[in-house]
Amino acid sequence: MKQFFYFFFAFWLIFHFKGLCQLDITKYTSDDLFSPKPVITQEYLEQKSKDQVAESINTQIDVFVQEGMDFWENGEYDDAVDHFEQMALEYDVPVFYYYMGLINYEQEKYEDASDNLNIVLEKDPLFMEAKYMLGIIALDQDEDKEAKEIFKLLIGIQGKRI
Repeated sequence: MKQFFYFFFAFWLIFHFKGLCQLDITKYTSDDLFSPKPVITQEYLEQKSKDQVAESINTQIDVFVQEGMDFWENGEYDDAVDHFEQMALEYDVPVFYYYMGLINYEQEKYEDASDNLNIVLEKDPLFMEAKYMLGIIALDQDEDKEAKEIFKLLIGIQGKRI
């Protein structure tokens, strides 16, 4: 019953607080930190070659994320993790650790996933998507009390019963 409640709660968060659960990498791919508009559109990618798209470091990060996502979507998990790990070492951007954590979570490597997500939070304490995933991992490991604390933190409820 608790598990159902937490999953229901997580879906409620997603639909009522879209910004909380939405990956916002615009702060890593744009000079305008407040713009929700994607930096690279599909039309732009179709018009330009990969080398032209990757002219600046900000757009390179976008391209590198997409390359890792391509490995992941094709089921090449080890290659995806290796790719994100190499990019994380080279550029030291939290989003690469975040994706490594997601891939580890999908493979049910919860300890590795938690380690990567905690690195994200060390580098960017406001990366709420990483905190949310730590809550989901806690639920999957039947650590209901820890998950509850994480979700309470995310929605700003302090001292109230859920």
